[in-house]
Amino acid sequence: NFDGGNFTISNFKVDTFDGIAGDDTNKGAGLFGAVSGTISNLKVTDATIVTAHWAGAIAGVIQGTVENCSAEDITITCLPELIGTEWDNGDKAGSIVGYLGSGTVTGCSAKNVDITCYRDMGGIVGCSDGTVTNNTVGENVSITYDNDETRNYNNYTSAAQHNIGDYIGRGADENDIGNTGTAIYVRGETA
Repeated sequence: NFDGGNFTISNFKVDTFDGIAGDDTNKGAGLFGAVSGTISNLKVTDATIVTAHWAGAIAGVIQGTVENCSAEDITITCLPELIGTEWDNGDKAGSIVGYLGSGTVTGCSAKNVDITCYRDMGGIVGCSDGTVTNNTVGENVSITYDNDETRNYNNYTSAAQHNIGDYIGRGADENDIGNTGTAIYVRGETA
């Protein structure tokens, strides 16, 4: 468990994109890559996060709870990988958490966050099997979905197909409770 004591951690870069498809030991990027337990009372600012799978300012992937945390002035990029002759990944990116495997993200906020990803992107959580409740998507949270024809491996044509949401990119709607704010969706350039 990590209680940030309402302190701020800023000015860092996490880059786990190594181009080695299927090497999951190098996936999951954020202040915490992959973690179980509770992270609370923490602000992350001025960070750059680059990976192929699971990205969030607080945690790339978590089984547990994130509460009363915030992300501000963050750039997150999830790049698809070439696996043999086919593309995959480039998924699960959120301002706070990339993939919430179980548990709760509650009372968190995002502001001035730029997310670029292929699929499963949310203003708070990219993909959730848990509960995302009472969070705020503030101003200038922009989600760009990568539509480059050379790596659009599912041939998506819309934001809905790319699984983009103001709060949760992919996950059960019944677990999206009391969240406020709106993200900006931008279609990326095509090749």
